Amino acid sequence: MDDLDRILASEEAIEPSSGFAASVMDGVRREAAIPPPIPFPWRRLVPGLAACLLLTAGGILLVARVPDPIIHIPRIDPGDFAASPRFWGVAWAVAALLGSWAATRLARRLARA
Repeated sequence: MDDLDRILASEEAIEPSSGFAASVMDGVRREAAIPPPIPFPWRRLVPGLAACLLLTAGGILLVARVPDPIIHIPRIDPGDFAASPRFWGVAWAVAALLGSWAATRLARRLARA
């Protein structure tokens, strides 16, 4: 009889280490105490998706009904650009973007600290 047959033929009592059953039961109780996951809110998603699809279809229909979709862009003289109202609109837009960027950077830096 080789070693494997001898080991398998012996009837030694196999017992778990001390505290094994208690630790397994603690784990089972911990898992049982976890509440079930929150279900996905399909009842809220479906009407929102339907509204988005309807608005998209309506927009496509409105654009398709426009007889002349060509956009005419007027020429701008570079010398008059600083005096034009468009310059100040662009300047305010750039200032708003820079201010938003600075506020975001500041918030991230403060969140790290």
